[in-house]
This record gives sequence, C-alpha cells and structure tokens, in this order.
Amino acid sequence: MSRVALVTGASRGIGRSIAEELAGSGHRVAVNFHSSPDRADEVVAAINGAGGTAMAVGADVGDTDAVAAMYEQIGEAWGSVEVLVNNAGITRDGLLMRMGPEDWDAVMETNLRAAYLCTRAALRGMLKARFGRIVAHYESDGFETERARSFGEFFRRCFGHPAVRAFYIWGGYANLGNYPG
Repeated sequence: MSRVALVTGASRGIGRSIAEELAGSGHRVAVNFHSSPDRADEVVAAINGAGGTAMAVGADVGDTDAVAAMYEQIGEAWGSVEVLVNNAGITRDGLLMRMGPEDWDAVMETNLRAAYLCTRAALRGMLKARFGRIVAHYESDGFETERARSFGEFFRRCFGHPAVRAFYIWGGYANLGNYPG
C-alpha cells in the first residue's frame, strides 16, 4: 500500500533528496515549497519521471491558514498525510546584538512554529489510521541540535497512540544556498 508523505522545504537540497527517496520506496509525495515553484516542479517531474507519484504544494508552513489549505489540497488528492518530514528551515546567523526582531521571528516561525503546525495538522489523520511517522530534520549546530532533540522528545510524548512515532535527525552543515559565503 502506498502511503502519503509530505516533505516541507522539499524544492531543493536535503528536502529534495528525502522526497525522492520516499517516492522511490513507493510513497506518494507532496513536495512543499514556499517561494520556489519552479524548483518544486522540477522535483515533481523528476519523481514522476522515475515512476513515482508526486505533486507540488505551495505554502508558508509557518502560517496557520496556509498549512490548513495545504493539508486540504493533499487530502482531496490522496487522503491523510501518513508520513511527515518537517524539513523546512531558515537561518539568520549572526551576533544576537545585531539580529533584529524580524529575523528572530522569521527563524522561529519557519523552524519551530512550522513543525508544530504541520505536525498538529497531520495528527488527526494519523491517529484515525493508527499509523503515522513524523520526522523532524535539522542541521547541526549547538542550538539546532538541542532544538531537534527537545522537539523530538516533546512530540514523542504527546501523540497518545503507539502507532504514531516521531523521530528527529540532524546532519552536519551543508551549504545548500541557505547561508551566505
């Protein structure tokens, strides 16, 4: 049986690789993007061209209404999301004294709030199906590693059903165009 997967931030880099791997193992993959529809279309074309099934779903995953609309779009096409990979993330690295509140808010919205919103939206369908996998993916530095561990532990304890499992992974630094230099 083909499961429905959503990968946030899947229009490039590690998110793209995750989406392609899930599709290669038989999942129908919703390729989320925020500002790169052309890149998302390339990922979808690559997956579909390789015999998989994918569709692009544009949404700012830090926005409650956008997340609801994204899940509605996926649900109408394929049903409930059963595998969620919270991959979307941004950085505004710099000294705290030079970081403006707007930068701080953007990072928290994309990196933390988005994972909360997407996970919350997926849980009802996962619990009803008695199956769900939630992965939180973060790059590795001190703050990110601790955040990933804390978030993963939080989600693992809050689901209320043993068939819904949460995992957190973090890899080394990868300059995929997210960082200057």
